[in-house]
Amino acid sequence: MNVKIAGFLAAASMVLTSVTVWSVTEPASRLRFASVEMPPEPRAKTEFLSSGTLNVEARAGHAQLERGSRETFVFVDVTAPAGAVDRSPPVNLSIAIDRSGSMKGKRLRNALDAARGMIRRLRVGDFVNVVSYNTTTSVDLPATRIDDDSRERAVAALGRISASGDTCVSCGVEAALGALGDRKDMVNHVLLLSDGEANSGVRSLDGFRGLAERVRAGGVAISSIGVDVDYNERVLGVLARESNGRHHFVEDSADLPATFDRELTALASTVATGASLAIDLPAGIELAEVYDRAFRRNGRTVEVPLGDLAAADRRRFCCAYACPIPRPRSSRSLLCVWNMAKAPGGPYASMAISKSRERRVTKNLHRSMASSRRGSGALRRRR
Repeated sequence: MNVKIAGFLAAASMVLTSVTVWSVTEPASRLRFASVEMPPEPRAKTEFLSSGTLNVEARAGHAQLERGSRETFVFVDVTAPAGAVDRSPPVNLSIAIDRSGSMKGKRLRNALDAARGMIRRLRVGDFVNVVSYNTTTSVDLPATRIDDDSRERAVAALGRISASGDTCVSCGVEAALGALGDRKDMVNHVLLLSDGEANSGVRSLDGFRGLAERVRAGGVAISSIGVDVDYNERVLGVLARESNGRHHFVEDSADLPATFDRELTALASTVATGASLAIDLPAGIELAEVYDRAFRRNGRTVEVPLGDLAAADRRRFCCAYACPIPRPRSSRSLLCVWNMAKAPGGPYASMAISKSRERRVTKNLHRSMASSRRGSGALRRRR
């Protein structure tokens, strides 16, 4: 037998021996010998839920954003639990009543009856004032602290209001703000009633939006009531929405007392005052827009004011985010960590939610494979 044939047979014998050993080895043993555990890929959450003084739920359209022009949306829903009030802060209320000519007769009588009923149901320690407006304003009831003696005096003060002239809605808002004064640790609120078009003073939606933003910045909210179908829903709606108040439509002025009752019930069941939601933007993530809610930016922090929330109140809004700076083989996550804080000293408090956290996910598969192979070799050497 020559040397070449002997060499060939020896090599074949070695191959057959290796195959035989491999075939009789348990699969688990083979895997244990040849592999190494890979670290799990970071998982970014697309949903968040937190319960407390306020319940916060957030949902993102994408867990991660590729760098570039891609955009995603985050929907946020903040609710105050129903029936969660042990005690609520006192109310500082201004009732602003339209006394233009269109309110003459039954409408004004029903509005004044509703205001009287509301005053009678205020709690001891609450404050109330009443202003009326057409193109001028009148403080018909100065700010009054409610007690057993002052309540009926306040009710009687509404008997001198009569209707005439045009409508200056902005005049009524300004007068109500002035009459509220500066009272801390209270629910500061304006209840604004109108049945017509703003034909004097501020008239544009942008002007009313700016007025509402100034009201909100002062820690006050406006709840608006539109009477009959001729009132300007856009004006009263923007005043309520931009100041974090509520908007009501009353087709028949006879239903005004019930509407005033619902508003008072909400004010008396306030669970959070001056609530806001703060989001810290990770590096590379940019806020494109916040829909249906005013917001402020301070560096990389976006603050969305929510105002005062009563039991069962809800605030919803949607944010659009983008990763405008391209960078290959990487992405940014929208994994958010939220913390809700209660202020000491009471069951109602301001709320702050923060802050975003950033994770980078590497997508270089070849580099991961090379690292895995190096780990496997080291494992074999140790064995």
